[in-house]
Amino acid sequence: MINYDDNNQEDLNEEVDETKEVQDSKVNELKDSENEVINEKEEVEASTIEDVVDVEIEEDNAERETITEDIKEKIVNVDEDAENSSESELREETVKPQTRYVEPTVVVEEKKVVPPEKAKAKVKVKSSKEHSNQNRNILISILVIVLIVWNIFLTYQMFFNKAPENVENGNTGGNGMAQNVTYATTDLTKAAEKGIQKTVGISTGSGSGSGAIYKTEKKGDKTLITIITNYHVVTNNQKVDVLFANEQTLEGTVLGGDIYTDLAVVQVEADFSAEAFTLGDSSALTSGEWVLAVGSPLGLEFNGTVTEGVISGKDRVLGVDLDGNGTDDWDMLVLQTSAAINPGNSGGALINLDGELIGINSMKIANSSVEGMGFAIPINEAIPIVEQLIEKGTVERPLVGLSGRNLSDYTNAHKSYLGLPLDVDSGVVVTDVTKDGAADKAGIKQGDIITKIGTYEVENFKNFRMGLYQHQSGEEVEFEILRDGKTETVTVTLG
Repeated sequence: MINYDDNNQEDLNEEVDETKEVQDSKVNELKDSENEVINEKEEVEASTIEDVVDVEIEEDNAERETITEDIKEKIVNVDEDAENSSESELREETVKPQTRYVEPTVVVEEKKVVPPEKAKAKVKVKSSKEHSNQNRNILISILVIVLIVWNIFLTYQMFFNKAPENVENGNTGGNGMAQNVTYATTDLTKAAEKGIQKTVGISTGSGSGSGAIYKTEKKGDKTLITIITNYHVVTNNQKVDVLFANEQTLEGTVLGGDIYTDLAVVQVEADFSAEAFTLGDSSALTSGEWVLAVGSPLGLEFNGTVTEGVISGKDRVLGVDLDGNGTDDWDMLVLQTSAAINPGNSGGALINLDGELIGINSMKIANSSVEGMGFAIPINEAIPIVEQLIEKGTVERPLVGLSGRNLSDYTNAHKSYLGLPLDVDSGVVVTDVTKDGAADKAGIKQGDIITKIGTYEVENFKNFRMGLYQHQSGEEVEFEILRDGKTETVTVTLG
């Protein structure tokens, strides 16, 4: 039999009690740690409302419950081990049995608590990523739409503006295969087609030019065609030959012409129909606007020639020598264009991209050092003259009954001899007055210097004519004259 020592038994009981106290202390520490974790998690849960933080708190609570259950199981195991160890030591045949308590090691996985600031930062980062993804999706959608639109455009070009597969008289390459010819129907080609059909060639026998169909009118089974051309094309001819776009040549009658504006009208009776130009607005043109010049340069064999260019300038004023004496007699208001205007183009049409008639080709600067400077009479300026020529065969202009000379033509010695002021350089000196004419009746005398007609300043005889022709016959106009060094005003009733 084994004898048990009462003292040893008491010592063993004390050690067991101490072990239980240590175990209770560890349990309380673990519970306190759990309470701290719970409090921290509750603070995070209270400060953060985002779904990501809620999920993390739920996972932490689950882990805490697992840790608590593990601790309880380990505590029970420690109690059982201690009791088994005590009984086993009492049974050992030792003089003084000793019991060693090994403190159980409880591993608690510490869950890292995310502070509220970091939790909010996570939410913000997640929101920023979601926003970036949304922007990327929008960009991709835009690119897809652009590609779809471009594909539709290419498809339209392929099926609706397709070049002909077989080209009449097509060009062949070195390999003997017909080359594909691409073309496009543009505003230029459409306007050119209209212009060619409405422009004619004019021959006088001694020269040729062009014309633009202004009006057409049915006259029984005939068509009365009215054509605008230049005065210098028809000059003093009464009859001319007119070549139409359908290759028919008919005789035309010159209704009238005006040397100052370089305009004339020809009329033809035809047994076929013809289409007249639609009139454009020359005042609405802008520099750089595309235009076409249509006519018969260098002869009727080139009838229907089209040249392209732009409006280079508006309201250009060119001096014109009408009598060939080397002195300008008239100022023409013209459009400047870079479209080629060659001899034979005179009288032809200047049209815009809508095929509208905006000018009558008239002249170019003939100089070997100058290129691309052609001029046309604005259609807005031409129509009033044309209508007078159709109605009366001439342009009625007022008469004043005097002859004059530019004051600037006189030298100082000549001025002194004639008694003209030396300090005046502009104006028209009256050299002769027609008896009983408008000037004579108004009291204008030889030697008077005309400086103004109405409100028009007179610097030379060209200006005098321009100012005079702004008025009508029978109109009363004030003339400002310089006589004996004094300025006077006289009223002239124009003849």
